[in-house]
Amino acid sequence: MTLTDRALTWAFTYGPRLPEAVLRAGASLAATGVWLARTKGVRQLERNLATVRPQGAHAVRDGSRRALQHYFRYYAEVLHLEALTPEQIDARVEVRTPAGFADHVTRGSIVVALGHCGNWDLAGAWAGRHLSRLLTVAERLKPEEVFRAFVKVREDVGMRILPLERGRPIFSTLLRETRLDRYTVALLADRDLGRGGVPAVICEQPARVAAGPAALATATKAPLFFAGIRHVRLRGQRRRAAGSPWGIVIEFFGPYHTEERGRAATADLTRQWTRDLSRYLRAYPLHWHMLQPVFDRDLDLDRIRAKQGAEGAS
Repeated sequence: MTLTDRALTWAFTYGPRLPEAVLRAGASLAATGVWLARTKGVRQLERNLATVRPQGAHAVRDGSRRALQHYFRYYAEVLHLEALTPEQIDARVEVRTPAGFADHVTRGSIVVALGHCGNWDLAGAWAGRHLSRLLTVAERLKPEEVFRAFVKVREDVGMRILPLERGRPIFSTLLRETRLDRYTVALLADRDLGRGGVPAVICEQPARVAAGPAALATATKAPLFFAGIRHVRLRGQRRRAAGSPWGIVIEFFGPYHTEERGRAATADLTRQWTRDLSRYLRAYPLHWHMLQPVFDRDLDLDRIRAKQGAEGAS
């Protein structure tokens, strides 16, 4: 078990027993330590931030420090998520929606493409109370104890989690469930280097993203949205009601429409939601918790193509 694995196992075992303010302070210290260590993830985060909003080296490095604070705060908040009252969840979440959004929600399932931004688990807890039960996919992590802990936290606040395992297709399950019941299907989709990844453009740079949101919306006729999530400071009565100095804003964009069919429709819808993702990242770059390569210029494309070929043959 790696040091990170041991830290996560300890956090899920003992973290919920600690006051949330203590967890936030610990997360802030951990973020500072990781930033000072200049880990591989921090360096990649800075490359990603420099692509999203080109700036000088000093501004990028300071931006990565602030972005890590948001990212580690997310983990501290997740550890206390199931302890929040419905009133605290509502006080922590502000939502902005396009015209007609409520009508789409009441008619059936909706599909939401997400980036690795803000606290998407708090957003999911809110969605289950005000939209429809949230259905999502979680990649199976190692060690197993950490994966089970993440799943339990999410299921305890009403989400339905489908484990994503290598060699076991998940799309058919998503398709069936989206048609059988009314769900908010939320899928993290701003990075996919596997066989299902599709070419896209993020902030004017070639990248690989997940086809899942657009493909699912095309197959089910469910409306597709993109949602950006960011942390915000809370003040006054809302801060007291939230029991925290921090909350989130969820901003929905869409729905997206296409006259295309099949794969062409998936490509067209993907272009549309990644366009809004790009605008969002340019406006709020420090809330993008992306410590891995996304853009083609940072990737070994030959190795990725070989991996995709091997996955297709398996």
